[in-house]
Amino acid sequence: MMKQILALILILGLSPLISQAQSNGIYIKMGEARTKKSLMAFPPLQYSGSPSTASRNQGVGIEIFNTITNDLSVSSYFQFINQSAFLEDTAKTGLMPAPGLPNGFKFQSWSSIGADFLVRAAYSVVGNEVTLETYTYHVPRAALVLGKKYKGPTSSARRIAHTFSNDVLKALTGEEGPFLSRVVVSSDRAGGQSKEIFVMDWDGANSEQVSRHRSIAISPAWSPDGKKIAYTSYVKRVGSKFRNADMLLLDLTTGKRSLISYRQGINSGASFSPDGRNIYLTISQGTSPDIYKMTLDGTLVGKITNGPSGALNVEPNVSNSGQLAFSSDRAGRPMIYTANGDGSALKRIDHRAC
Repeated sequence: MMKQILALILILGLSPLISQAQSNGIYIKMGEARTKKSLMAFPPLQYSGSPSTASRNQGVGIEIFNTITNDLSVSSYFQFINQSAFLEDTAKTGLMPAPGLPNGFKFQSWSSIGADFLVRAAYSVVGNEVTLETYTYHVPRAALVLGKKYKGPTSSARRIAHTFSNDVLKALTGEEGPFLSRVVVSSDRAGGQSKEIFVMDWDGANSEQVSRHRSIAISPAWSPDGKKIAYTSYVKRVGSKFRNADMLLLDLTTGKRSLISYRQGINSGASFSPDGRNIYLTISQGTSPDIYKMTLDGTLVGKITNGPSGALNVEPNVSNSGQLAFSSDRAGRPMIYTANGDGSALKRIDHRAC
């Protein structure tokens, strides 16, 4: 899994506008965003490189534009204004407003169509490097909210777009955006009867297969630092005719894969402790499944749940504060319970009738 390093450079010469925007505080409040989306105008990206290279680099610009549009649409904060409603020919007007820029756009053209925010952007490609120049404006105040340049390899175009989307959310809401997140899933996309572990961008792009057991691999979980994945695979042991649900730990930095829990029966449902030093999982050891805490080398630290006899205690999930949630059918049907990290203060939070 390759991580690109991007250079994020503040555009020079805009400090007065930036200071003005920052002094106005948050533009979108969470509660208000649930009832009314902000109208955003996002014209196509201009190409600011050599005209002779525009056609062959058009795909890079389309990828960046589509990625940003998808990110901000999914955020649920914005509704994009149809480009047919634009009053200006954005291919002929600059990225900054008039009269400061002779061919600059006019804020009146955007306030007339009800735009709350306007994003103007251009990109260029030189060799294998792409530069994205962006300006995000708050139209009612005719103020620049965010002005930045992003540079990186053309292979990182999507990552540049995700970074910009994150910056927009941070500038407008004060909250960090999620668009550089990676997800880990179990999927049969490798073909055949097997399920393998894949990591990918939050939107499904840049998928990478990280297990090749040719078996069933399930229940993957990230470590808090994003460098390790714990998961369960039905592994066929040497000399055995049967496959057991064993837990493995993959270090994405080194590529090392370790078998960390291979007790007979179930070893599944990994969830890392907040410090990343321990894993909570379900172990059956041939009897009723209970939740245990163990170190990353497979040493059991303690038994967290204790039955009752015949009950399933599965799918543990640990919060950042160390609180544990899990599913159990101890009341007659599967319900959700919470407990402290040591199993104390057990509480049922699903109160459906049994």
